[in-house]
Amino acid sequence: IEVAGLVLAAGRSERMGETHKLLLPYGDTTVVGSVVRAARRAGLTPLFVVLGHRSDELRAELEWSDVEPIENAAYADGAASSLAAGVRVVERTTRAGGVAVLLGDEPGVSPSAVRRTVDAWRRLGAEAVRARYRDRPGHPVLFSRGLFPILGSLRGGESPVRRLEDAGFAFRSLPIEEDAPIDIDTPESYRRALDQLVG
Repeated sequence: IEVAGLVLAAGRSERMGETHKLLLPYGDTTVVGSVVRAARRAGLTPLFVVLGHRSDELRAELEWSDVEPIENAAYADGAASSLAAGVRVVERTTRAGGVAVLLGDEPGVSPSAVRRTVDAWRRLGAEAVRARYRDRPGHPVLFSRGLFPILGSLRGGESPVRRLEDAGFAFRSLPIEEDAPIDIDTPESYRRALDQLVG
């Protein structure tokens, strides 16, 4: 079953000052470039990136040869609007049986964690599977195609987990024996992510 990849990269990066956090250096690429690379190496195809804030800069920096950009004009409304915009395109333009969602500001996500989540989803036949790291739940989250209509109707700051649970769908957790990738929101969290990369 084909699994599409969806990287959410539309946020406003408000706590990083003038710097766009997704374009900060990370190894031999950028923060968002590392997430796209992990999705690519995990075999997610087709692969989409949802853009919003300062999208021109992201378009100029990312390698787009095998990645489709999706513009979310409502990105300022919240992350759920970007998830909805992305899922609507995946549903309309692909035959993917599911979509694995990753966050553009979590560059430490490993291809193996993505692959294991996809494998668990295929094996369990679950509607939704979420990576459960040692320290917290995280991404990727994998949604079956049957959930696309609900996800595509999300707005603003809505919680997709709560919305799906309210609709009677259960999430299965996949234990992953790693610490969750660091969510880069501040200069301090960026420094911690770099330290983790070096270590």
